[in-house]
Amino acid sequence: LSDVGEEQLYKLLAAYACFRPQVGYCQGMAHLAATISKIFCEDEEMAFWVFLSVMEDFGWEHVFLGPGLTRLLNTLKLRLEETAPYVAKHLEDHGVIPDFWAINWFRSLFVSKFDSWAPVIWDYMFLLGPSSFAPVKVAATIVVYFQDDILACSGQASLMKLLLTTLPQKIIEEEPLQRAILNHHTPSRSLGMSARRTLLSNWDMYPEPFPVRHSSGPPFLPLFQATAEEAAAETAAAEKAAAEKAATEKAAAEKAA
Repeated sequence: LSDVGEEQLYKLLAAYACFRPQVGYCQGMAHLAATISKIFCEDEEMAFWVFLSVMEDFGWEHVFLGPGLTRLLNTLKLRLEETAPYVAKHLEDHGVIPDFWAINWFRSLFVSKFDSWAPVIWDYMFLLGPSSFAPVKVAATIVVYFQDDILACSGQASLMKLLLTTLPQKIIEEEPLQRAILNHHTPSRSLGMSARRTLLSNWDMYPEPFPVRHSSGPPFLPLFQATAEEAAAETAAAEKAAAEKAATEKAAAEKAA
């Protein structure tokens, strides 16, 4: 940042700390604030409100405080187990859990590792809204998209280098790859009920919710709450799959007899 940019960054973070003294300043916020200040370099007020929206409406203040970050990491782990079980097992077998590599992705909202691509992810996140699970989906999609590279890599050190350096640099340098990753899945709010339960359990672990401008309820609730229709649809799909499996097994048993 230039001297002017550094001054704007300081003013934004100081304004937020005054506006939300319960949160104040936490390490890692500068990545978010610097990116927003750079985008809205000629409108300091707009930069502040965008930063506040990320922190409040998308629940990122709870990533810096309390178990919010842990829940995101656990949800990513479940997401990978549901969508790419072989990759999830490969990473786990080598001791490469999301806490080791995704913590930096989430805390900085992809800025620290993905640099110029991060604002594109933010556009995607704002477009789909707080209930879209965009950060978790993007992180999981990156892993799934590069699953062949990950499965071909063995050893904790080499996997960490791949996830923290090689893949981010490759994505930054190849714009078509950026679009392919964001288009890799249909923007759906479905995250899987097991992942949702992780985020919606044990609300008493959180401090009292901070007052917000556009939503109410426990932290992360607007971001990760399943609608009744989604829950019913997922339950019906699971029951249908179970019934089909039972029918197949019954037919196989009858044929064997």
